[in-house]
Amino acid sequence: MHILIALLLLARKALRFREALLSRHLASEGVVLYRVNLDTLARDLESGNYPNLADTPTFTGQWAAASCTRVQVESDDETHREAVADA
Repeated sequence: MHILIALLLLARKALRFREALLSRHLASEGVVLYRVNLDTLARDLESGNYPNLADTPTFTGQWAAASCTRVQVESDDETHREAVADA
């Protein structure tokens, strides 16, 4: 019983995380975006320093991989369609 409750709580948390990601950080092109400091970006690029938050491709790849994994494990039709749309 405790495992079932834990799984339900994790499912709720995953739903909240997905909703926040879609509403705040996912561009219409499907890439994950977040805050970039434009004041230092040009200087960071010119000096060869790692630009602030330049790992957007990494997070986009992780989102794609997680979405593809959900496609494989979701059995509910609606949730499966949602996972396919995310992937």
